[in-house]
Amino acid sequence: MSHHMSRSADSRFPVFWIRALGLAIAAGSILLIVPAAMAQGPPCLDQDGDGYVVCDGVCDPGELSCGDCDDFDNAVHPGATEVLCDGVNQNCLGMTEDHPDNDGDGYDVCSPDQAGDSDGLPADCADSDPAAHPGATEQCDNIDNDCDGTVDSFTTTCGVGACAATGTCTNGVDSCQPGTPSEEICDNVDNDCDGTVDSFTTTCGVGA
Repeated sequence: MSHHMSRSADSRFPVFWIRALGLAIAAGSILLIVPAAMAQGPPCLDQDGDGYVVCDGVCDPGELSCGDCDDFDNAVHPGATEVLCDGVNQNCLGMTEDHPDNDGDGYDVCSPDQAGDSDGLPADCADSDPAAHPGATEQCDNIDNDCDGTVDSFTTTCGVGACAATGTCTNGVDSCQPGTPSEEICDNVDNDCDGTVDSFTTTCGVGA
């Protein structure tokens, strides 16, 4: 087993930090045991050389910057570029940065097979639009609303009764055009396209 070992900058009291075991071994016969999660190294010692250390404002100004959340990975520090869905919080702003749901629709941008996925749901394909996510109703708006990989490629309908028609939606344009209404007659058809069928008073006969 290989261990990451570094030495304290203070040569008077050398302390060796073993990352894999979570141990701090001081010179002589003193052995300090700390939890692995806390074994980030002594204050103001930049273990990974990224210019950031795990501290709370105790370092001399201008030497190093505080705020590192993993001092054994130089790709992890405040201001680092976040790599989405890898299960690592590179910029130290919290794990929600790794699997954002910016539009609040309940779908993050990660797939269930990715380490950073938080919801077990298919990935959101448009995380700035709450109306676009897996399972959403497709609209004729040149957006892949249901995240199936296609945009506006479906049949549309319009009009009612005798005016009902079909069309297609392509690139946000609906070609459907309803028919022209006609005078209502008693034939079990909505001739005037008002949404009702044969709902009117009739007369017959002449004279008294």
